[in-house]
Amino acid sequence: MIGEYTGIPWASYIVERDVHVQRIMKKEKVTEENAIRRWDCEFPEKHQCLIDPNQTLFEGNETHKHHCIDTVHTVFQNLEYKQNSKEGVRIGHFTYTQLINNVVQNVIVWEWSNRNMHKRLYINEEVSYKILGMMSAEYVIENAVIDGYDNNGDPIRRVKFKG
Repeated sequence: MIGEYTGIPWASYIVERDVHVQRIMKKEKVTEENAIRRWDCEFPEKHQCLIDPNQTLFEGNETHKHHCIDTVHTVFQNLEYKQNSKEGVRIGHFTYTQLINNVVQNVIVWEWSNRNMHKRLYINEEVSYKILGMMSAEYVIENAVIDGYDNNGDPIRRVKFKG
């Protein structure tokens, strides 16, 4: 799983992204650029499910809604994908709750291959990303520190990835 990967965004992925972008812009009053950046970060997890036979997108079940877990892995269980940054891996309140409640067992840490700079994704235009490693839920819970609050007043945490 650790390594560099190259994928090509497919049409239905970009259409789905653009629908989410419009919804987020309206609901959260964010710029199109910020909304696109956020939803482009869904590409690595979706691409991994295409190329890794041990991994599938989580679409929800009787117990959990689809957004509780990014992917399910036959060995590493329920995974959440998070982008690395200089400040550390951002763990929102909802994700932190899923880690505490053992809904998610591991966090996959990744970054864009081009010095982790976001470049808008387009249909059929190649993009590369690196999977740096994995952090267990226990590690995240023990090492995450509050680094601000979201629009609802819930804590945002950061954890330094040590690969």
